Amino acid sequence: MYSELGISEEVLKLVNKCEEDCLKEFKKIDDICTYNSVKVLNAFHKRGISEGHFNGTTGYGYNDFGRDIIEEVFSDVLGCEDALVRGQFISGTHALTVCFFGLLRPNDLLLSVSGKPYDTLDEVIGIRDNPSSLKSFGVRYEQIDLVDNDFDIKKMERLADCGDSSCRSILCGFVGGYGLWIPSGHAAVLRQGDCPRCRSRRAGRRRSR
Repeated sequence: MYSELGISEEVLKLVNKCEEDCLKEFKKIDDICTYNSVKVLNAFHKRGISEGHFNGTTGYGYNDFGRDIIEEVFSDVLGCEDALVRGQFISGTHALTVCFFGLLRPNDLLLSVSGKPYDTLDEVIGIRDNPSSLKSFGVRYEQIDLVDNDFDIKKMERLADCGDSSCRSILCGFVGGYGLWIPSGHAAVLRQGDCPRCRSRRAGRRRSR
């Protein structure tokens, strides 16, 4: 049958050999899928998900326990403090925009420690002119460029000593089309919201006590 399709015996042997060589990697992928599936099922059990949670609502969100419970499920699965899972967020850029405008106020500083963010945030931040940007709202923006695809720790430490307490949000993300993977040890620090400038301010408060 294969020969009728122009597939030679040599090609079949090569395919089988490639599959054998990749078995360990395929097994790793399967293990990850199984683990994540169990994690989701566990969250469903923990929150008592039932058929009633999928019933339709008025659309106004009043007493929408289905929406509330699914956000609790996402929070459990992703290991975060809280979650917003809404169809109104049409993209990642939209979600980040809502987050920034919710956290930042005039004269606050948004600090990116992973260089320039991807282009869709340019007009949100005000890197490109936009009358509705964070910049037009009085929010300042600074960035620390990466060095050899890693954080510039020395520059971050220098900023921590400058005494500027206006940093309210730190941006750490993928750049270059999501091509950069931040080293996990550094990313863990940033996930804790350990902004270098804010860290300096907290240390100052502790010394003054």
